[in-house]
Amino acid sequence: MQKFAFLILLFASACAHPSQSSHLAQHDTQWDVKTAPGLDAVLLIGALSGDKLQGGEYPDEIARYRAKLSDNALAALERIGTAFSEPGQGLAGPSFAFPLAAAPDLSVDGVYSVLSDPKPFYQNLERELSDERLSLLDDLRIVYGELREAGFRSDWNAEIAPIANERAAIFQSYLSNFDIIPVQERYLGRELENKIEVLLLHYNRPYGIRVHGQRFATFHGWDEADTLRIAVHEMFHPPFDRNNPDLRRAGARIAIDPLINNIIETADPSWGYSSLGSIVDEDSTQALDMVVSLKLGLDRDPGEYWRGQDDGMHLLAAAMYDAMVETGFAETGGVYEEWLMEALSGDTLSPEAVERRARKIVGDAAVEKWIPESR
Repeated sequence: MQKFAFLILLFASACAHPSQSSHLAQHDTQWDVKTAPGLDAVLLIGALSGDKLQGGEYPDEIARYRAKLSDNALAALERIGTAFSEPGQGLAGPSFAFPLAAAPDLSVDGVYSVLSDPKPFYQNLERELSDERLSLLDDLRIVYGELREAGFRSDWNAEIAPIANERAAIFQSYLSNFDIIPVQERYLGRELENKIEVLLLHYNRPYGIRVHGQRFATFHGWDEADTLRIAVHEMFHPPFDRNNPDLRRAGARIAIDPLINNIIETADPSWGYSSLGSIVDEDSTQALDMVVSLKLGLDRDPGEYWRGQDDGMHLLAAAMYDAMVETGFAETGGVYEEWLMEALSGDTLSPEAVERRARKIVGDAAVEKWIPESR
């Protein structure tokens, strides 16, 4: 889990880049903090299906609820766990939560109504489902329905709601002091909506998740500053158009770089970054996040952070951060996508430069562990 940092309100109003201030909106960020027990049930199912990281967070709850499930539901969990154990499939709980967070009613019954007839819901999202994912939704419905009948809602209302509701009021008061949208716009070079919804959950640990649009899921027990930091981080996702063919061409050298490919092939898949696209997205976001934090004079050490984050796999993020500082982008802001294309296609983020910059930030030993033996 990243160490989340404070954003200073005065910075948000003062940081608009001169070339952008004429067309980027200046507005107050509107925060809306609420609970979502139906989404909590979805994320619990991710833990029940064998998610490695979540398993360590909820061992007692996993044992408690698995004991209430039928053989049919346990078989459905097994199929879900098997499907998401494949490389590139992502993480079960967050993968289900991302679209379902768009449901108009995030109560236990509201989410169940979507799972009972998911096709119209997904069509409204303009999201086509493969036969495999439709079958997984059916498995999700089976398990969700049994949890619903086994008392999940009453358990949540009795054990979680009192704490989560109290924390929601505290979060609302705290976050309302921070106008972060102009900060994000400065580095993305485009306008964002001015509303951020924060869903306080219980079963999302260790993940802070951008679940839908500008909705975020966070744990009710985390520090308020941690949740602010999640919002700053997640608002950068994605900092570019994933379908931009020019960006793909610019990244052609990185795509065949032995160091980057060894990270993709050997990093723990439970971290969720097992493709080039996912790494470039996440590492770009982490680098932008670091730039904002240090721009504010916050106490974060880039080398220490990236040596420890996800077993040190985000060497590209360390290199991107160093390149942004060196080229002046960290100071001036701009359109990140344009900066990234230029950096990847030139000398700034060539494969050789990525390794050199990563060594500068995290040290030789932290890079050597990812160098392929065949090189």
